[in-house]
Amino acid sequence: MLLMAHSLVDCDGYNEADFCRRLDEELLPKLDGTPVSGPGGYTSQSIRDARNDRVRDGRSWGDVAGRTDNTAALERVLPLATRASRDACNGGGQNMTRSMLTRVLVGASVGIDDIPERFINGLNRRVSSL
Repeated sequence: MLLMAHSLVDCDGYNEADFCRRLDEELLPKLDGTPVSGPGGYTSQSIRDARNDRVRDGRSWGDVAGRTDNTAALERVLPLATRASRDACNGGGQNMTRSMLTRVLVGASVGIDDIPERFINGLNRRVSSL
């Protein structure tokens, strides 16, 4: 989460290349692919898989992530949702912001494949929303 937060602040928004560079340079070298390793003393399965795909197998970032990568998605979504809600909270849109954050967190926790299709089909600009 901290890598995403630092990238958001330094780049004044989401910058995929910067975030991926930070992962490659600041996180993955500290991991050995086992659960009990890394800066926090434990590395989630999704991050271990990403580390193995990148470091061991040399795959590109585009070939690493899955659509239901729930743990890693939640770790990235929290800073993104917080940043996105900044202006809405300050502008009096607290209810809409709370609703948006709730949807983001639920989506990140279950993955897009487990969100009922009727909810996705009802979105305006649904392709750009995903």
